[in-house]
Amino acid sequence: PDVEVTAIAARDRGRAEQHARELGIPYVHDSYVDLLASSEVDAVYVPLPNSLHGPWSIRALEAGKHVLCEKPVTSNEKQARAVADVAARTGLVVCEAMHSVYHGLYDRTAEILAAGTIGDVEHVSVRVHMPIPNRNNIRWKYELGGGAMMDLGVYAVTVLRTLAGMEVAAVLSATGRTRTPLVDRCVTAEVCFPNGATGSVSVSMWGWPPLAVGASVR
Repeated sequence: PDVEVTAIAARDRGRAEQHARELGIPYVHDSYVDLLASSEVDAVYVPLPNSLHGPWSIRALEAGKHVLCEKPVTSNEKQARAVADVAARTGLVVCEAMHSVYHGLYDRTAEILAAGTIGDVEHVSVRVHMPIPNRNNIRWKYELGGGAMMDLGVYAVTVLRTLAGMEVAAVLSATGRTRTPLVDRCVTAEVCFPNGATGSVSVSMWGWPPLAVGASVR
């Protein structure tokens, strides 16, 4: 109730106007730069292609706006550190739009594991397979930050770290396959944690089984 969506911008003003009508947004800006210059805007949501998350999050922070950025928050570690540095310098909030971590079930699962109700975690396995057959989809574009790990892997890795209750100590092995040049269609990885527990991740935009989402703990 304390938030009002006041403005929208897109590369195509016509698309922005259409969404504004559908969502009841009062102002449409001709560009992202114009939107960031608006004194009516306190925070922005960045739902652009992956490769643009870092650059536009930084521009928004520099313009004095808090940022809710679609996952993955950046395309690589260097960009992530740059965004974090600007947020620290400006004193503004930048948050990755990882919806799953705000679900009540997610919180309850983490509580049970942290309390040791089922014992110490020895292994966590996460699988996220969602077929994206259209080769023109931005997720298949290297220059836009595409790939199975970038699009689906962020969910899997976040769940893995949360259920293990700690950060990954090392990646033991990782394999991937491409469908278009430089873009991974599927990735599997084995990791270990500081306490000796292990984990496995499997993500795929094109592979077998074509659809599989789940996590298991032992």
